[in-house]
Amino acid sequence: MLSIYFKCVQNLIYVDLYRIHINKTNKLKTHNHYDIYNNQ
Repeated sequence: MLSIYFKCVQNLIYVDLYRIHINKTNKLKTHNHYDIYNNQ
């Protein structure tokens, strides 16, 4: 029972980290896009 609970918590943490990672990369992409747009 406890091991299942811990697995779920671990998955949630992993999903959270993954989402944060995606958000960071998206911000970098949009930032780069704006830079390119401004430099033209």
